[in-house]
Amino acid sequence: MKPDIPPVTESFTFLARLDNPSTESIYRKPAEVRLTWSNNDRVLISTLAGEGISSISCLAEEDHRRLTNIHNSEISFICVVDRVQHRELDYLVELTIHPFQPDSFSIEPFVVHLDLSNVKKVRKNLESVFKLGGDYENWLERDIVVQAAKGTEKPRIVIGPDDQSRNEGVFVIHGRVASVKVKRATESGLSLYEVTNVTFPGKSRRKRSDMVLAYASPRFSADRIACLGKCPEADPLRHKWDTSEVMYQQTWSRYFELEISETLERVRSIGCIPYTSWSESGTIKVLCNDIPAGLKASGDQVEFYQDTTEYKEWLDGLTPRNFTGQDVDLNVDGLTSIGRPLPLTFGSVLKVDPENRCVVVRLAKDKNDPPASGVMVCSLSGNLTMAGRRQAAYRTIVGGNSPLQPLGQLIAGKPYQSRQRTRISGLTPEIRRKIFPELPPTAQQERAIEMAVNCQDLCLIQGPPGTGKTTVIRAILERLGQVAGSEMAPGMFLISGYQHDAVENAAARIDVHGLPPIKFGVRSKDGDAEQTWRDLIGPWQRKLKQSVRKDYRPTAFDNFSSRMRDLILRYRLGPPVLDDLIAAIASVLPDAWNHLPASIVADLEQIHQELGKHSRRPTDLRLVRSLRTRIVSWQDDGAARVRALLAKLGNRFAENEREVLDRLLCDPPKCDEDLYGLSVLRSRLLRRWRPVATSHRKLKIEPLNDIFNRIESAICQQELNAFNTKQRIAWEFLNRLEDIEDVGETLSRYTTTYAATCQGSEKPELHQARIDAVGESQGVMTVVVDEAARSTPLDLYIPMAQARQRIILVGDHRQLPHLIEDNLAKKMEEGHEDTSLLEKTRDYLQKSLFQLLKDHANKQSERDGHPRFVTLDEQFRTHPVLAKFVSDHFYDPHGEAYRSPTDLLKEHFIAGYEGRCIAWHDVKPNGSEDREIKNKEHSTYWPTEAAKVAQIAASLLDDPTMNGLSLGVITYYKAQRNCIFEHLQMNGLARQDDDAFEWHIIHERAGDASDGGERFRVGTVDAFQGREFDVVILSLGRCNRKQSAFGRFGHVLSPNRLCVSLSRQKRLLIVVGNQALVDDPEMRDKVEVKPLINLLTLCREQCRESANA
Repeated sequence: MKPDIPPVTESFTFLARLDNPSTESIYRKPAEVRLTWSNNDRVLISTLAGEGISSISCLAEEDHRRLTNIHNSEISFICVVDRVQHRELDYLVELTIHPFQPDSFSIEPFVVHLDLSNVKKVRKNLESVFKLGGDYENWLERDIVVQAAKGTEKPRIVIGPDDQSRNEGVFVIHGRVASVKVKRATESGLSLYEVTNVTFPGKSRRKRSDMVLAYASPRFSADRIACLGKCPEADPLRHKWDTSEVMYQQTWSRYFELEISETLERVRSIGCIPYTSWSESGTIKVLCNDIPAGLKASGDQVEFYQDTTEYKEWLDGLTPRNFTGQDVDLNVDGLTSIGRPLPLTFGSVLKVDPENRCVVVRLAKDKNDPPASGVMVCSLSGNLTMAGRRQAAYRTIVGGNSPLQPLGQLIAGKPYQSRQRTRISGLTPEIRRKIFPELPPTAQQERAIEMAVNCQDLCLIQGPPGTGKTTVIRAILERLGQVAGSEMAPGMFLISGYQHDAVENAAARIDVHGLPPIKFGVRSKDGDAEQTWRDLIGPWQRKLKQSVRKDYRPTAFDNFSSRMRDLILRYRLGPPVLDDLIAAIASVLPDAWNHLPASIVADLEQIHQELGKHSRRPTDLRLVRSLRTRIVSWQDDGAARVRALLAKLGNRFAENEREVLDRLLCDPPKCDEDLYGLSVLRSRLLRRWRPVATSHRKLKIEPLNDIFNRIESAICQQELNAFNTKQRIAWEFLNRLEDIEDVGETLSRYTTTYAATCQGSEKPELHQARIDAVGESQGVMTVVVDEAARSTPLDLYIPMAQARQRIILVGDHRQLPHLIEDNLAKKMEEGHEDTSLLEKTRDYLQKSLFQLLKDHANKQSERDGHPRFVTLDEQFRTHPVLAKFVSDHFYDPHGEAYRSPTDLLKEHFIAGYEGRCIAWHDVKPNGSEDREIKNKEHSTYWPTEAAKVAQIAASLLDDPTMNGLSLGVITYYKAQRNCIFEHLQMNGLARQDDDAFEWHIIHERAGDASDGGERFRVGTVDAFQGREFDVVILSLGRCNRKQSAFGRFGHVLSPNRLCVSLSRQKRLLIVVGNQALVDDPEMRDKVEVKPLINLLTLCREQCRESANA
């Protein structure tokens, strides 16, 4: 008999060959069967009674892997034969696996009280939907009990935790149709189970991984007295979900659902925003009569429609349960979920201005303009995609289906059998020379490298500030590349992280076998993939070009021959784009007279004129493509290219497009942001005049092949007379290196290392790049996540779920934690009657997955002897005095203290700070009314202190004794950051973008750093993790006399933030703040203020020592 199983788990169906064909008749009827594993890991099938034993062989390798995962993870499951298929030589069985939590168990018979008078809606449903006039108890019993073949198995039920309360004694029994919530209660000293609710989820029922299969046959009764004492004395279900590992996963699943609920609620409250018109100035200003209060100026995306009828129907049907089935990427043309209307265009909100009734929007690049009037809605596309990726990764890992088989057990804290491994050495002499050319690696760095290259599942490297985490990552990937040898494949290594900064910081210093990583995905605020490639590939590209040019200097003929060969090659590879062909011939004609016989050039000119007769588009799109949209290239010839474009194609522009070009000539741009309007216009013109591929055969220009053959012969003859093949190849190679996009695409087919954020690691183009390179995706062998402690578990799962061989998590849970929304955390705490569960929920939300996995990895290492965790213990960034301060206060109490080499002295000769590594500028309020302020976003700032910070920064940047040293300004609040920028603007050091309303450093005023890196940066502490500067100014931003420590100091007291903010400087830290707040006797006994008190004491000691020197 085939059991009717509640559809609550992620079942999977597969085909397998029946190795013993004589047993096929036994499996003809759909029925539950038993799967077991032999000593040699063969999968055996039999009936529940033990008949018809045969081994089976999965047809797909993926199915065999999933079965092996199920076996290794020891989960419970029900297996059902759906059908038998006869082939010419054998038989196939189609099997479906329904997985459950490990360790099914038995429950003694129990009775549940069902009082339908308390659940009237349930009774109404039972009567109206299922046509029941009574006998509800028997109907529920039949619905929830999973019967097996008679006489072979006990009846079973599927139970799971209650997401709403999570109180002890509350659980849900899942039936085929109904879900019955049961609560344990006490009456007259006797326990009973009673039904508190019955729901009928239907198709919206969510698939779960925390379901448990229990052997039981419960009864329902309307007689409350008869139910007393008819339930187990000890709750047999509690241990299934109250383990810390399971509750950790469930807490974050619940957080995930609440996040979706709040997003839906906010988007619905914003609703549809009608607009009457829009105007363009790089960005667009959308005029609206009524702007909802909930629309945000940072982070929100909007979509544009003319008719929102379908959109409203789709939005009304969305729930947290079906949300993740709506994955959509608006950047892929035509890709949309079933029933979801595709917007006309979309963009990011930069400013909401209710006073002038307008919203400033930056349209997505290469997208259409919005309609002249219509409706704007808050976009869910990003949320949908993020949610889909999170849930898919979560199901893959927790369901035991990740390529790295032990991952699910390791996350759950369960023991597993580790794979056999042959140990290899960590560092080779070649890698020592390349990665550690000056200072040798520390003992812990060597240990971390050896641990990682020998790891067969997951390992973690904790790196306190300045201990060389990125250097260790680089050495690990170099060594793994050596070990892979000829088996290296494109994209076999993935570098990931929560933020773009972390990914780019790690990727910028890595090159495996001489090739840099390729980063996929761009920051939402710039959206320029070419610029991202340029930033990462640029240093490698420049170094390579310098190396080639040492041996060869190109001539004018080299340049011409390379361009001519490229034109001919593109023509022969496929049907040419007519306008591209015309433009390409036009570009080589002037030089052709100097390098080719006159007869050949005359014939080429004639063909060019003939082709021009067939073009209805501008004949020189090269002018559009060559527009400079970055300030560095604009300063070379940007204005000249705009003038050339206006002279050639000026009569083809709309009035507002002409205004963009004229404004740039009248008011030259000062930074990249000033060129955003030109970038948008360039994309629009290329779309409008996009050429169409046209075969030369259709044009009936037969001499084209002949003239190209003659040109090639002439070039070859001249090359033989001029220089050797090696020189020609070198010149062509240099020319190829100039096209950064082409270089990036080429590298993606050869480099072993891809880089992407956690969310970006699942982008389709990343997987497609692997397929394009080798014909099929080999997957990711090694995943490295930098700043792993900053990722929420939901995002960290995404890259982890892709690893086939090893995962290396690099981070530090003593520095900045992952971000959680306070309002969601408060909602998570609601409904907790048990204070211990409340505390656990808070703890689970604060605890990073990095920290949890560290504990689990150490326990597994104790079982099998394979190391999985290392803490780096020597720092190379900060002055030893400050390094010791950070180590003593934030690491030593946890047994993670680190050292500074005694010969590491970060000297400087900055006037006024000689002999000091730390100083404190005291800022006193100007009267009783001078205090900190909160803006409308509840962010804190103190203008008096902000002015002082800007003054110190400007003075340092102008001070010749700084000698090109870099300077960073860190604060704890975004409002304080903006206030500092306002004062820096008065000093000519910063400006605010007129359209994007973002602050930018004026780099011409700040000057260049002596090491070629970034000279000056201002930001919150969250943006500084992973960065370092010679000098750092730390702005506390607080001025009040509140009695509580947190009320007075706020985020300054966060150990994680304080740890990061005190460890970014290499030579000098300057603290700016009101000393009286720290010196207050009322604060001396408060433990949480102790680091600040000790910091002020250290500053004063340094000042005295400097004065005595």
